[in-house]
Amino acid sequence: MGQIPYGYRIENGAAVIISEEAAQIRLIFQNYIAGMSLQSAARAAGHPMAHSTVRRMLQRKCYLGDAFYPAILDKETYARANAEWQHRADVMQRLGKTRRKPV
Repeated sequence: MGQIPYGYRIENGAAVIISEEAAQIRLIFQNYIAGMSLQSAARAAGHPMAHSTVRRMLQRKCYLGDAFYPAILDKETYARANAEWQHRADVMQRLGKTRRKPV
């Protein structure tokens, strides 16, 4: 098994939620959905981290719960955060294309 995702610890061979960290995860997702940048969302939740680390956190399906990890997030919150990321990525790509000058 690899590194245990933020928000969990292993007790007696089972993953359990660390409530303080789970609250930060939920707040990061909520902040991002509300319009904050990835880093700002994490910083405001009290867990500053790099942009790429927050993005990986947004992609972690284990937060929805699975056979090993209990759920920290509901499906709607997870889906909304990832849809928001996709929307922002699409907008940035379009802006990048319109700003380029022909050679």
